[in-house]
Amino acid sequence: TRGCPYSCSFCSTNAVFGRGIRLTSPKKVVNEIEHLIREYGAKEISFWDDVMTVNKKWMRELCLLFIDKKLDIGWTCYARVNNVDKELLELMYQSGCWNIFFGFESGSQELLDIINKNITLDEIRQVVKWCKEVGIEIRASFMIALPKETPELAKRTIDFAIELDPDYAQFCVTTPYPKTKLFEDAKKYGNLTLNYDKYSHWEPVFLPYGYKNRNEILKIKRLAVRRFYYRFKYVWNRLKKIRNLQDIWRYMKGFMV
Repeated sequence: TRGCPYSCSFCSTNAVFGRGIRLTSPKKVVNEIEHLIREYGAKEISFWDDVMTVNKKWMRELCLLFIDKKLDIGWTCYARVNNVDKELLELMYQSGCWNIFFGFESGSQELLDIINKNITLDEIRQVVKWCKEVGIEIRASFMIALPKETPELAKRTIDFAIELDPDYAQFCVTTPYPKTKLFEDAKKYGNLTLNYDKYSHWEPVFLPYGYKNRNEILKIKRLAVRRFYYRFKYVWNRLKKIRNLQDIWRYMKGFMV
């Protein structure tokens, strides 16, 4: 699929391409994957569609083709919590999906509403519960220094991430890209630098009025990573999933980072 019909204020996809959606036929997708398996020995596919589950009927058809064709391949994708249900997640798992990336963004409903995310904290909790029951790993994305955020609200997001306990969590620094609504509204909520070399999600280019300075944002980001990953429960659960030397090396690299 290409495109996203949603209107999150921070997203550059619909700011540049609009909110239309284009769908490749499931049959063509399967034909291309079969080619990759046959010619290159592909073992896994990472779908980078903005919201692969945006059309449930299309998603079901694709999963059923994967199962019917007995494709020996694992795959991952991006999705939103308001366009999946347990039945669809079960079908995705049966067809080889083992990991889904979700943008949860914040543990504050007020902040989610400000960025026009159009999801609720309870929807997030429900989908996390379903994924764990089905057996699909979760990559969760959270944003630090959102409009109207304070360090106290950021800590609420960290607490929320720990409560959800996804398999992986990333904490990105809010970056209002040009042409997005967030870029247009930035001055209403804080100070924005126009040094585009810094626009990377990892450096504070936007300073909400609730923060003293940019160093305070970086301090909160470090706190988020440490509180989430340096937990006995998290470390123990990851150790239990080690199956080979490649897993050990991957975790060692992650720990060093």
